[in-house]
Amino acid sequence: MRSDALGRRVTSGPAVDERSAHHHGRDQQQRSGTDGRSSEDRTAVVELVGRYQDAFNTNDAPAMNALFDDDPIFVNIVGNLVLDRETLLRAQAFVFDGPLREVYVRYDVESLIFLHTDIAVVHARQRPAAADGALLPVDTENRESIVVFVAVRTSAGWRIRVGQNTVVG
Repeated sequence: MRSDALGRRVTSGPAVDERSAHHHGRDQQQRSGTDGRSSEDRTAVVELVGRYQDAFNTNDAPAMNALFDDDPIFVNIVGNLVLDRETLLRAQAFVFDGPLREVYVRYDVESLIFLHTDIAVVHARQRPAAADGALLPVDTENRESIVVFVAVRTSAGWRIRVGQNTVVG
């Protein structure tokens, strides 16, 4: 675990998990993100997921919200559809001040594909973790989910345009 510039706890960035490289008949190149896009683009999108993880684990709603494009769409883990950045910020602040205050996660990128040079789709497994970043066993209290991000390249870098978080099992 490391601290950011303000001394808040920040876990290391997400891992890229190649285990799912052959799911659904997709070839490994497309699933692992080696589809001809630059390694800088792949790194930048994975780092976007890492900043999302850091914002989650530090309960930093403004930092998380800054990762989204100006006109985001997000479906949270309980199925609530959010259609604008201001509402998303309020929802993020609410959960970080309440039910997610002492909850920590790790995101493992399982799939990264580029639909276009400026559009990427990322699937990451959200795994329960302790404050020190160690993974916790999955149970009824600590559940996994899959988060899907459609990221777009903007003048400010890669941003999340669309996201959905879905509980596994």
